[in-house]
Amino acid sequence: MRRQQKAKLHALTGPKLCAKRMMFRAYIFTLFLLTSLNAFSWTVPTVNVKEADASFPFSCLGRTFESDTPISNVHGCDKTFIAFSTVGKAMLLTVHHGWMDTGESKTPYVSHFLELPDGRFYRFNDIGFLFHPRLRQYFDEISGRVGGYKTNITLEKFAEPHLDAYADTFCLTYHLKHPFGGKYGWCQKDTIMSGQGFYLDGAMEFTRAALLAYDATIEHNIAMSRGPFLSNVTLTAINTDINGWWYYAFAFAGVASPYEPEQHFVVRVFFDGRTEIRTLREKPENPDAL
Repeated sequence: MRRQQKAKLHALTGPKLCAKRMMFRAYIFTLFLLTSLNAFSWTVPTVNVKEADASFPFSCLGRTFESDTPISNVHGCDKTFIAFSTVGKAMLLTVHHGWMDTGESKTPYVSHFLELPDGRFYRFNDIGFLFHPRLRQYFDEISGRVGGYKTNITLEKFAEPHLDAYADTFCLTYHLKHPFGGKYGWCQKDTIMSGQGFYLDGAMEFTRAALLAYDATIEHNIAMSRGPFLSNVTLTAINTDINGWWYYAFAFAGVASPYEPEQHFVVRVFFDGRTEIRTLREKPENPDAL
């Protein structure tokens, strides 16, 4: 039995030395600790936003706004709406204006503003906290996803962003959606908000689904033809079928026997443990369609 378990890990991750397999196990254990014990400390950072004082009006998207600094020669504007606290939607406004001489070429200046549901208007000195890479890295640690050159198991799909204000400090909080739970976020001045993320009770975790999917390929005598099962040639996804059942999907190229041509397969692993294998007419590119 122990030899079979070692063979499964070997096939999932490709040819590895014993030390490599131990590192893989340690990685899975680390993910478990992160999802069960992870807790952030939170301190209020210094103010990094200034409320406009109505000194410098400018036109954008058919409206007139007011800034605390001059905004002239507007070239274009973009807006994005984001949930604000529990009272509605805030508008993030990006304004391209003026010209910055970089020597070889000229590029427009970019200013960022925020309009709250009550009409208050702010200018951001820095919006890096809205797109901090640690937000996505932490989600990958929560999901435990390994491998895959394309996936839809992402923060953008499985979380709803919310903007909150603490005095004059803004924080972005991601509320995780099924099959995940919890919330966490990032504030201005690179400050982490308290929070955590986890799989909901009854939801299958990625590592368990990957093992079941691999078992299904063995049962049906399907061999991967372009790399190990969890590699950069595998598509991964979490989707629902027409009846609303949740499942993982693993798509890859393989052969059903040494004498058959290469085909593209997708293994579905439902949250109740059922598995099914389908053949695809062409190489899949969209994880949402698996």
